[in-house]
Amino acid sequence: MRKATRQNKQNMRSKRGKLKSIIFIVLLSVFMHMTISSPLLKAADPEVEITNYYTSSQGPVEKDESLTLTVLLKNNTDPSLELLDGAKATVKDCSFYVPDSNAQIQDITWTTGALTGSVTFTLKYDGGSRTTIPLQVTDRDGKILSVGGKSIKIKTASASPSVPDTPDDTSKYVPILNIMNSTMPSGSAGSSIGISLSIKNTGSYTARNIRITPDLSDDSPFTLDGSNAVQTINDLSPNKARTIRYYFMISPSAQEKVYQIKFDFKYYNDYDDYFGGSNSPLSESIYIKVINTNTSPRLSIGDVQFQYTDQEPSKKIMDTKLKIVNLGNLTAKDVKITLQGLKDDGLGLYKDTNLKSVESIDGNSETLIHYALLPSNKIGKGNYGLTARIEYKDQGGQEYSGEHQFFVPVEYGEGGNSVPKIILNEYYCNPSIVKAGENFTLNLSFLNTSKDKAISNIKIFFTVPENESNTSGSVFTPVKSSNTFFIDYIPPKGVYRKTLEFFTIPDATPKTYTLTANFEYEEENGTEHKATELIGVPVNQQIKLETSDIQFPPEAYLGQPLPASMDFYNMGKAKLSNLMIKLEGDFDIQNGNYFVGNFEIGASDFYEGTIIPNTPGMQEGAIIISYDEPSGEHLEIRKDFTLNVIEMPMPEMPPGFEPEGLGPQNGLSKTILWVGLAVLITAIIGFITYKKGLFKKLINKKKGYTLDE
Repeated sequence: MRKATRQNKQNMRSKRGKLKSIIFIVLLSVFMHMTISSPLLKAADPEVEITNYYTSSQGPVEKDESLTLTVLLKNNTDPSLELLDGAKATVKDCSFYVPDSNAQIQDITWTTGALTGSVTFTLKYDGGSRTTIPLQVTDRDGKILSVGGKSIKIKTASASPSVPDTPDDTSKYVPILNIMNSTMPSGSAGSSIGISLSIKNTGSYTARNIRITPDLSDDSPFTLDGSNAVQTINDLSPNKARTIRYYFMISPSAQEKVYQIKFDFKYYNDYDDYFGGSNSPLSESIYIKVINTNTSPRLSIGDVQFQYTDQEPSKKIMDTKLKIVNLGNLTAKDVKITLQGLKDDGLGLYKDTNLKSVESIDGNSETLIHYALLPSNKIGKGNYGLTARIEYKDQGGQEYSGEHQFFVPVEYGEGGNSVPKIILNEYYCNPSIVKAGENFTLNLSFLNTSKDKAISNIKIFFTVPENESNTSGSVFTPVKSSNTFFIDYIPPKGVYRKTLEFFTIPDATPKTYTLTANFEYEEENGTEHKATELIGVPVNQQIKLETSDIQFPPEAYLGQPLPASMDFYNMGKAKLSNLMIKLEGDFDIQNGNYFVGNFEIGASDFYEGTIIPNTPGMQEGAIIISYDEPSGEHLEIRKDFTLNVIEMPMPEMPPGFEPEGLGPQNGLSKTILWVGLAVLITAIIGFITYKKGLFKKLINKKKGYTLDE
């Protein structure tokens, strides 16, 4: 039994020895790791240390800009200056170079007992991305010394972000070009307009060999006016902008509205990767408002003159001159006049054709068309109607046509067979575009076309065709009068004028309504006649475009993107066209223009642009909504706003977060030291815990052996 006890004690001593060996190895590994990793356990200092540097540049350095760089150095090796006496420095492998070949290597000037020194270089920036400047220092024997301390980092305006020297896929380094125009230019139809485009590289990589081309469709009212179709920019660095200029001629017949012009971009990055083209088109658009004070060509018969000729004594040939007037100020082209209503037993032609052609009639001009008319012997004295159909085009190729009636007075024959006619020879509304729910006046002029017969007991009343009336009845209601009025007498060639007032129902659909004037009248002999004339009345609905308040975040910080959003609704009873929203202000703008186009009744939409303030203080801006109402009138709604822009506050650092003089390397060393200490403390706690548990087991076992004995 005693022998077994001694054996157990020897086993216990063996286990204790092994445990001590394990603990010793763990502690030795921890301290070795701390010794190797932590400079606080005395890692080798650099032989020369950069303590600070200064440049002559006052801001970001542009490509090809020169600057002076002065570097302050500390001697960590030889205060007696035996090794560093005659030391030299040079700039290596970066985007800055010494333009003077004789000044590539500079002597270091040592001061303060050979402990501190300085060296100065005159450098030039080549536009590259390697903006950290490595400094190489050699002693008097040409040996390269280790250099540490502060990194020399130059802020540049043109450098692209650092990318691998030979990346696997260079096509992912895509420059992004945008047109930064924030205001909408406007020009008059028939004139030239100059457009300045601010092209900005909003991406992170330089664009080179840039080509910009306007995409003008066949139906575009714009044509190039002396400008090259392709404008080029050699290169454009990130956050840089260049301005190009185009001149366009606006078609005289262009409608008054907002037009879009798209510009296509083609360019390369620094690795000669191609962007744009038909495979991957890249484009930006601008919008131009065209103001057209021109009126489309409108041809009518201004006057008719008749004169009998003596070409053949036996025939009464009438030389008829139609004065064709252009009431618009744009030219009418390819004019064709066709005479209609000719009859063998009425009015015919004598050795003439009913189709006449005119190459063009300028705006506000006129021309005479001759017809040789031959009245038939079967007709008597009186006025006989003919119709001239006039067809023409404007400069844009749009076709127009109209029929115009005139009367030919036949002055021989028995007479008495002609019928006096009453026509509506003139009318106009005030206002010219009638608003639904409002009153308007209708000014009328009635003409007795007969040269020798009067008409009397004239009854005139108005109706609206069934297909143009609402379920509740006519869209027009007389105000303070009846729908019918009477005229006692209109002499031959006499004119009677009348003004009526009507009310338009509020829910009338916006369009031009036809109002029919019905005539009932008598000749002098009591013969009754009836006739009708049509009157066109354009009606427009009330326009009501509502918007929400402009939504902003509670704070605006300098240089930080700030969204500006707004809802808008068409709460009126008319469709709006060419609706566009633009954001304006003295700040950088992204998504500044939003073209909606047609905006239907009851529709709603949402706009959001981005503001980047670049000046602190109170900044003013506006969101402008412009659109055309159905009558063609262009309207704008302006929503002004004010921003208080402040600088971004710096985050507060915890006390002792980074003591003075503790650089990135020392900070890393400090972190490693704390990790090492944590490992050491954990090992000690584990060792104590383990030892305590083992000791307790030994006591228990010893007690058990005593009982056995």
